[in-house]
Amino acid sequence: MQRFICSNWLKKLGMLVVAVISWPIISAHAQSYPSKPITIVSPFAAGGTSDVVARSLARVLEQDLGQAVIVVNRAGAGGTLGIGSVAAASADGYTLVMGGLGSIVFPSVVYHGKIKYDASKDLVPLGAVGYAPTVIAMNSSFAAAGLKDIIAAAKASPNKIAFASAGIGGTLHVAGVLLEREAGIALNHIPYKGGAPAMTDLIAGSVDLALADLTLLKPFINGGRIRALAIASAERSSMLPDVPTTAELGLPKVRLDTWYALFAPKGTPSAVITNLRSALEKVKANPNFAATLSSQGLVAMKGNAEAFEEQLKRDFETWPPLLTRICAQNACN
Repeated sequence: MQRFICSNWLKKLGMLVVAVISWPIISAHAQSYPSKPITIVSPFAAGGTSDVVARSLARVLEQDLGQAVIVVNRAGAGGTLGIGSVAAASADGYTLVMGGLGSIVFPSVVYHGKIKYDASKDLVPLGAVGYAPTVIAMNSSFAAAGLKDIIAAAKASPNKIAFASAGIGGTLHVAGVLLEREAGIALNHIPYKGGAPAMTDLIAGSVDLALADLTLLKPFINGGRIRALAIASAERSSMLPDVPTTAELGLPKVRLDTWYALFAPKGTPSAVITNLRSALEKVKANPNFAATLSSQGLVAMKGNAEAFEEQLKRDFETWPPLLTRICAQNACN
């Protein structure tokens, strides 16, 4: 018994010694951070919304941190390849990832059993950056005056009107499902491998509708090739002031803003997390940064990291049940 007590005491003493020895190293690391360039992984191809947000943030963030902030694109599997690489990266604050609602929350269902990380546990949220409102849009030549006419036509001919999304189980597919449920209609879902090919077919008239974020649709709407019918957000967009919200059209539950936020690997020193969160808050308070996002059809998000953590928790509770039903019908993976 005495031998056990002695052994246990020595074990605890050893752990204390290690902690005491390590503390100055961790403290020094935190105080010198950042001492080299930081990488932000964009888990989608260049030119997408995630990439736009990451690069806009990097340009301003590096001014505050005093180090270069480099954006690297690691696309594939709905963003899970890039996000997974950061979840497995060294937790030193030098490898971060720009995640979105569809790439952080949705994969737990859409790619169930195919990813080796758990975003709710293996990543630390540094804070939300901005969000992109989802727009319901149609081909300019489609014979409909507005969304109400589309709904009436869909009720008269179920599954005839085709809508495009960037893939099964993604945020834009989910937005279409919300529209079907709220309006009591059945649409013909045509999934694509990304937003760009979906826009190509919408412009060509191969599909009638698309639900996509404003950043993706903006140049085509401005060019008159696509017509915006509604904004699936709480308020109208300053970029499309004449386009009503879904709530204004009697569809308040058809709401899906895709947020984009910065994350670090689990285990990143708390002092480094604090440093990064503080820097991010300064960027968000910069009016030039907000103007840059707005020019891309994005809205800068308010609230600190703690507020976003609460939202993230709600999203992990709210979306999986709906995604489970969608994937049961569409074989997401």
